[in-house]
Amino acid sequence: MRVLLTNNTLAGRAGSELYVRDLALALLRRGHSPVAYSTNLGEVARELRTATVPVVDDLDDIGAVPDIIHGHHHLDTMTALLHFDRTPAIYFCHGWVPWEEAPPPRSPRIFRYIAVDDTCRDRLVFQHGIPEERVQVLLNFVDLERFQPRTPLPERPAKALVFSNYLNDSNGTSVIREACRELGITLDVIGLGSGNTCVAPETVLHGYDLVFGKGRAALEALAVGTAIIVCDAAGLGGMVTVDNLA
Repeated sequence: MRVLLTNNTLAGRAGSELYVRDLALALLRRGHSPVAYSTNLGEVARELRTATVPVVDDLDDIGAVPDIIHGHHHLDTMTALLHFDRTPAIYFCHGWVPWEEAPPPRSPRIFRYIAVDDTCRDRLVFQHGIPEERVQVLLNFVDLERFQPRTPLPERPAKALVFSNYLNDSNGTSVIREACRELGITLDVIGLGSGNTCVAPETVLHGYDLVFGKGRAALEALAVGTAIIVCDAAGLGGMVTVDNLA
């Protein structure tokens, strides 16, 4: 199957960019033919091309009609729908806040709207009027071949990690750093917000006992087996336990 994936950018290593990358690579492994489209290309686009996934910033460069459009973000999805005027589509909503998600595109060829969590579902149904029967929740995933379990955790954490594209010293990291210092815990920070991006987090998470993060960052750390305190610039969600995991 030829799958056209759209995103407003394939430059920095942020949430939907990495979602498109992981999805495209998974489709490729299963024998499909993914193609990624964005008008803003960069690091993630180069990574996809290295993996033999075609990436374009002009839909005229695609010489075969895709079988389906896997749309992310309004403008990019609608551009693809108008260019390939008979191709069916699904549309993914990844967030409550981003302007790129609002309003969701409307087309009789979008047969399903997918929300990555219940909050995004509420945005689609109750804020933008998408009929409930056309919306499905499909939670974020983790590549368990990449994120392998670590050794058992120690009795007390010795090393902690802020794993976030949003946290920095001006909106929360300094508070976490001070709390860790008082408890004798070493703290490192990775993510766009701190200017310290990590190309392969699966190779470094094993070295930490405690991770501060949300969303896919928290899920990836959980897959490795670290303790997780859910937090980000918006606030604190608390520690993940067996009882509250869902």
